[in-house]
Amino acid sequence: NISSSDTSKVTVDSNITITPNDWNKTNNSVTINSIDDLSVSDDNVTITVSINNSSATEYKNLLDQNFTLVFNDNDNANFNISDTNLSINEGSSKTFDINLTSKPISDVVIDFVVSNQEINISQNVTFTPNEWNITKTITVNSIDDLYDRNDTSILTIKINDTNSSNEYDNVSDKNISIIIINDDNASFTINNKPSDINESETGTFNITLGTIPTSNVILNISSSNTSEATVDSNITITPNDWNVTSN
Repeated sequence: NISSSDTSKVTVDSNITITPNDWNKTNNSVTINSIDDLSVSDDNVTITVSINNSSATEYKNLLDQNFTLVFNDNDNANFNISDTNLSINEGSSKTFDINLTSKPISDVVIDFVVSNQEINISQNVTFTPNEWNITKTITVNSIDDLYDRNDTSILTIKINDTNSSNEYDNVSDKNISIIIINDDNASFTINNKPSDINESETGTFNITLGTIPTSNVILNISSSNTSEATVDSNITITPNDWNVTSN
């Protein structure tokens, strides 16, 4: 009788029969089949050979014999992401998928790190040995700012070495380049426009910007007839007071 200590790793012929006529032949071979699993680990299995009770009497009391086999693993610990580039409309979201390439011995925790505050995302995701092959969908949310520009961000996806199965510790980080498509338009608005002013009196109006400028905005102001009315020659609006109505 021939048996394997772990048939999920190795299977063998259940038994062979040697007759008095071929007792000394060397071709009484046994086939050993290793199972291609998806775990990243070398496997040790014990093969036991024992005498069946139906055998010749003088052989029945022989002790079992066994040996250990080491099966070298052919799997690599890694993870895949479905996208390396994402374009997201400002204030909207997009998703990508992530999955492991092999079954871990224990949990695998994946962290997400963003390069700036233009996007936000869940803190991390965990794959367990029981659900390692279930793809996880991750949502990336873009922030709706008030700048008239496209923004960029880098999302870094990395293994949390401290809290993950050891065979995943050396897996390289992966990056997704993200473009946030702008939905704002640079503009200015004149508020509280006076319709008429009495001679020798003054009037005022206010100016506000439609978006946050990246630097100062200087507005030139002129009168079509300076003999009748004069105005401030210009005003400067800074990024800090772009929406203050007292301009």
